[in-house]
Amino acid sequence: MQCRNILVQLGISTAVLVIFLFVQNGYENSIRKSLKFMQIQVNQFQEAINSNDKVDQPPKVDIELQKQDKVPNENLPSRSKSNFNPPQIFHEWHNCIMPNLTNYREENPTNNDWIWKNLPKVMQQCQGILMNDTIKVDDFRNNDETKRHILPLNEDELTTIITLGVGRDTVAEENLLKALKGPSKFYGADPIYEINAEKYNKFGTFFNFGIGAESGMFNLSVLIGRDYAIRLLPTISLVHFVKDILKINFIDDIWIDNEGAEYNLFPYFLKDGELDRNNITVCQCNLEAHSPNNEMKRKFHEFIFQTLNDKRYALLLPVSIASHLRIYLVNFGNEKCLKKYAKL
Repeated sequence: MQCRNILVQLGISTAVLVIFLFVQNGYENSIRKSLKFMQIQVNQFQEAINSNDKVDQPPKVDIELQKQDKVPNENLPSRSKSNFNPPQIFHEWHNCIMPNLTNYREENPTNNDWIWKNLPKVMQQCQGILMNDTIKVDDFRNNDETKRHILPLNEDELTTIITLGVGRDTVAEENLLKALKGPSKFYGADPIYEINAEKYNKFGTFFNFGIGAESGMFNLSVLIGRDYAIRLLPTISLVHFVKDILKINFIDDIWIDNEGAEYNLFPYFLKDGELDRNNITVCQCNLEAHSPNNEMKRKFHEFIFQTLNDKRYALLLPVSIASHLRIYLVNFGNEKCLKKYAKL
């Protein structure tokens, strides 16, 4: 009875919140969408109960309606400094890529264009060091691009995948699901409900909001029909989504294709960033950087060099197409990730 009451409260509170957000922005069929979203949240919580997962309280979606300046929360626990040292093969890769990029940087210290143009070439020169025997990266193609993923060495281990920006295309996720021999959980988020919810819920759990660096209402680039348009839509911070809604702290692979919102997420993946401060580990990441302006190129430039200085993620398999750049990150600085995916 207590669980039933909690579910009812969850459904009512979630429905009221999402209906309010959509009505505020004048979207058609908002009530129908809100009820669907409510049902998704209720079903997720019901599954947790049925599987005897410990749930202290219902998943809570806490959206701030106005953008706030990001102020570090001093109450968040900082991740303890790890003494784990990446394997020697990673240092060989790092010693290959770092001098080449540094030379480009020294020649063009104030030009952020060069990193965008030259990074793929330098990455390709060095990636064979890691992709020879250490890791086996498989390709999972959808209708638009190719996602990368290393299958776990122990086929019986759980695999957790997060998709940020479904884009009405789940072919890659479905192909990965077929390749996985063990248990898996897929979580997808997109601010557009139509088509995305139906496709993703066939094999995973779909959430009808955007994911970004902060929670609030933001102008997002979304696919509507055949074209992209700017819409004011609800957004959840990545940390809140992972920690408070999904209640997990280990992600095997996160696929980020959220049409420009990725640039403010870059600091999350750096040492002592929001993921570290909340004890969240990401083993692999497929990242697409979209159509950058000068400020976005500056953020990308800083992200690449800080990532290399951190000596945690290897940058592999770049694809440069039109005004987009796709890169694949593999975590060599986490012992659990390496035991699960690397032959050392």
